[in-house]
Amino acid sequence: PFAAVEGVPAPAMAPADDIYVINGFYSSMRRKYTAPGASVYYFSVEWDSSLMSWAEFRGEVLGATDPERASVGSMRWQIMQDWAALGLVAKPDVGDNGVHGSASPFEALVERLNWLGASLDTDETARAIVSAGVSRDRIGEWSKDPQVDVGDGNMVSVFDAFEDLSIGPMLKKAQKLGGDPFEDAPDFSTNQAFLFIKPHAVTDGVKKLVKSLLRDRSIAVVAEGSISADEISEGRLVDKHYYAIASKAVLSKPVELHPPKHKQAEFTAKFGLTWPQALAQGVVYNAADAMDVLGVQEATLMTMWDAAKSSDECFKFGGGFYCARLGAQSQGGGGAIVPNAGDLLAELPKSLYGGFDSLALSNGQADDAEKMLLFPESTIKAAVDTLKEVAIDDFRAEMYERAVKHLTVALSLDEKSHVLYSNRCTAHIALEDYTKAMEDADECIRLQPNWAKGYLRRGSVFFRMGRLEKSESVLKEGLELDPSNEALKKELEAVMNAIAEKMARQRESLECKERAIEYFNEQNYKGAVDLLRKAIKLDPENHIFYSNRAAAYMAMEKFERALRDANECVRLQPTWAKGYSRRAAAKFHLGDLQAAKTAYSKAWDLEPTNAKTKADLEHVLSEIAGMRVVLPERAS
Repeated sequence: PFAAVEGVPAPAMAPADDIYVINGFYSSMRRKYTAPGASVYYFSVEWDSSLMSWAEFRGEVLGATDPERASVGSMRWQIMQDWAALGLVAKPDVGDNGVHGSASPFEALVERLNWLGASLDTDETARAIVSAGVSRDRIGEWSKDPQVDVGDGNMVSVFDAFEDLSIGPMLKKAQKLGGDPFEDAPDFSTNQAFLFIKPHAVTDGVKKLVKSLLRDRSIAVVAEGSISADEISEGRLVDKHYYAIASKAVLSKPVELHPPKHKQAEFTAKFGLTWPQALAQGVVYNAADAMDVLGVQEATLMTMWDAAKSSDECFKFGGGFYCARLGAQSQGGGGAIVPNAGDLLAELPKSLYGGFDSLALSNGQADDAEKMLLFPESTIKAAVDTLKEVAIDDFRAEMYERAVKHLTVALSLDEKSHVLYSNRCTAHIALEDYTKAMEDADECIRLQPNWAKGYLRRGSVFFRMGRLEKSESVLKEGLELDPSNEALKKELEAVMNAIAEKMARQRESLECKERAIEYFNEQNYKGAVDLLRKAIKLDPENHIFYSNRAAAYMAMEKFERALRDANECVRLQPTWAKGYSRRAAAKFHLGDLQAAKTAYSKAWDLEPTNAKTKADLEHVLSEIAGMRVVLPERAS
């Protein structure tokens, strides 16, 4: 396939029995988490960053990835020393090292969002990152560990950029990379980490050991619990957790990967052919396709991968991106490899492929008349039907990103298909990209306003965004169009159940609030805080809960925490005077008199007849002026 050109050396060719596999170890690793009976046991923990850095936590508390090199007394070292007594069936190693622990506060946030279903609205680290000027959308992008420029054109992964940084330095770097570097970093000093005992080590003995070591280092356990293999599999939790690895092993084709230039040069030096040459020769596969091509299962591929590793046939392109050269004598013909969009277009009639190139030159801005001139309607329909069917297969295989890619190509050929928008909406929902899902649902309804399924899609998006009443209204619109639609009925039933559960949670949260008031009056402030924490978990949008907890923290002289709760109260209800009063009181006790003055002034503007607010503002003004200040009364 390579024509000789005078003066240019012919491209190197891979030996006929060699293939190159991306992240071939992942399928076997995933199986450990999803096998029947498997589980993980998690701990959500926190500590004062001034007492212990993140690097110390990883090095001294968690221990090195290789238990043989872990610090004496660390979790991984202790588990390795006592593995038999702790109930493990084999001695820990680098892969099965007992315990996983977050590499940074940002990675811990991503893990809580994934494993615990945490919210950017209520997670304290998330709120601090948002306060640093990092948008919620960017947090979502960063959660996939993309490459970022850390200065002078030096590209590294986000997770690597934040690795081992405690919360303060991490927030400053977050501001530099994607926030507002001209503002002061948020005043938040709590390191919050996520740990879990890996499936091979989930025993009562290991749980007890981990709790003991955390307690000895004054690390507070905020939450703990078990997550089963069924939950891990259904929620794709391990795939999201190891996204950088999983995406390359399962979701993406090698041609869609773009290793850095210097790493491509190292690949060439090691294996004797360039990365583009390997791709062009069709000898590079992701792990999922490699099993099809080789006709093997996870365990066999893992054995081959280990053999390649022992023979120094493995290469690291970057974080989560590994490649191994495997002998492929067992390679069979005709493996059932699902094609990507490029593969599909290559197999379509040449007229269509050439037409696609023409459309690309004009950024795809071709009208229907142009398309009909480029290729016949029957060819377009065949291409769209093929892409649609492949996208359905992608979806069934839980390869949602690939489904979106295929449907996007199909829509570039038939942008008036309400069914394609409906299908892509479903894929976006599976990826939890609700903004794009809503755009597709809206376009589906615009194109076909009398199609009930469009309302099902829109209602489903509202449901998953937590907008239950809106979801109820939209689903009922769909049932008016198709009263017998079982999918609409089922979704509406789920929404109504969620509304009922929400109301029950709100009732329970109000009971917690009332008991917290009793505790507060009894000067049991810690008890009040605990009850209000539960109330907030049940109903995180109730601004009064944050106000009351701020008052309890003030009584405990924990002014920074009081300020955080006051700020959240104001965010939730910006026209409520008491929220600003809470903020002002915290600022006053933290010594920021000007900020206290501003907050009290806002509270007085909102509630001009409140005598206590007036008195508090006079007190702050007097402190600033060094003399007593009396303000005139205001009319209501």
